[in-house]
Amino acid sequence: MSVFVAYACSLVGVAGYVCWKGGNAGRASMAALLVGSVASQIVYMMTAEKHLPGQMLIVDSLILATQVIIALNSKKTWPIWVAAFQLNTVLADLAIFVSVSHSNKFYYILATIWAVPTLVVIAMGVWRDNSWTQRTYGLADAQGHFSRRPHFP
Repeated sequence: MSVFVAYACSLVGVAGYVCWKGGNAGRASMAALLVGSVASQIVYMMTAEKHLPGQMLIVDSLILATQVIIALNSKKTWPIWVAAFQLNTVLADLAIFVSVSHSNKFYYILATIWAVPTLVVIAMGVWRDNSWTQRTYGLADAQGHFSRRPHFP
């Protein structure tokens, strides 16, 4: 449970940054991850052990579908990486679902190993997008309006 708490704190921190600095793709990706994380935790707590892989496969597949739609509609490249990491999670879910025997501890490790890289890619993608925008157009205020004031290196 402490791993989930640490991940939840990281998720909230990255979500705050993305809401502050990110564009539509970043906010949509974070919304999908937030909803998916809460849904996964609810499924994990409320589902019997033998039905867990199938239920988690459904939740993670819905998150994957959302991330693929975001990647296809974005001009940025980092949403493709986020969708790829989610695909790895879905494939891990599928492997556990079709396996004859599994343990929930093994499932938890295998299915959540891509969670931290996903957060890192979203945060770095938003940071790089902002850096490029500032270098290209100048300074921006919180609403995204750019000034033509010169900036010095």
